[in-house]
Amino acid sequence: MADLLRTRCAQGQIVITDEYIYLLFDVSEQSALYRPWITDIESKGVTFFGRVRGVNLTFHGQGRNAIYADLVYPDAAQQIMELLQPKETDTLVEYLLTESTRNQAKSR
Repeated sequence: MADLLRTRCAQGQIVITDEYIYLLFDVSEQSALYRPWITDIESKGVTFFGRVRGVNLTFHGQGRNAIYADLVYPDAAQQIMELLQPKETDTLVEYLLTESTRNQAKSR
C-alpha cells in the first residue's frame, strides 16, 4: 500500500493511499476513511490579504464519518481533488452495474 500523496495540513499530515485517506495528527493519533466510501469532498479557500494561502478540505464518508484537514497548501489541495475525482471508467462501471440490476429486476 504505497502512498499516492503525502502533504501537510494544520492538524498534521494527509496521506492518501490506494485504499484509505489518513489524517496523521502530530501526537501519534490518526483518523482514516476508506476511499470507496467517500461521498463528497468540500473545499474552501482561506485568504489572507486577498490571496488564497490555504484550503480547508472536508472528506465526507458514508453516514456521519468525515475528516477535516485545514490549511492545506493550494497546489496539494488541487492534486488531492484531481486524485479523488471519479474517473470516467468508474462512472461507466457504476452505470453498467445499475443497468444490470435494473434488467435483473425487470426479468423477475
